[in-house]
Amino acid sequence: MLSSKKTFFKWCVILLIVIILSSSIILYLLFDQSSKSRDVFNSFMNAYVSRDIEDANSYVLNTKLPDIPSSFSRVINLQDDEMKSKILSSIEELMFSIEYEVLYSKTLFNTSTLTVKFTYYDIAKHIVNFFKNNLYHSENSYAEFLNSLRSTKYVISTNIEVELSKINNEWHVAISDKLLNILTAGIYKNFII
Repeated sequence: MLSSKKTFFKWCVILLIVIILSSSIILYLLFDQSSKSRDVFNSFMNAYVSRDIEDANSYVLNTKLPDIPSSFSRVINLQDDEMKSKILSSIEELMFSIEYEVLYSKTLFNTSTLTVKFTYYDIAKHIVNFFKNNLYHSENSYAEFLNSLRSTKYVISTNIEVELSKINNEWHVAISDKLLNILTAGIYKNFII
């Protein structure tokens, strides 16, 4: 009887060790995948804010991002008015002044959800409110608008969930309407939809 209790105890200890090791391996793999999805998101955002849209699009799952910096460059180069060029350059600078912090990540198999805090300029709201409050345009309208951009108070901080999917062993960022609106400084929501 004592022998059977020792055997039972031995099997329980072995089973407990197997459970602990298995759990440790699973937790490590899940943490490692979560870390990799964070790294991909950080690479995506670094490429985007540095205006390398081609590189940013290499991390995108679904909708490719438009090459906004090239569009700004073309329009600025076509301008013959220095003040308009300065306004467009200021808008572009504010648009790509996005700060972000990954607060939390949850990864399960081929899906990862990151909770990200974004701080960005809501250029769309600034434009709408400036022209709504300045109905009478004077010769100094462009100068006033440029000055208003330089001192804009339309800074938004918000948390959103960003989804990533793993396809062919690589993580890709899913571009949602909320993320696209942040990346375009509110222009997507206010002027496109």
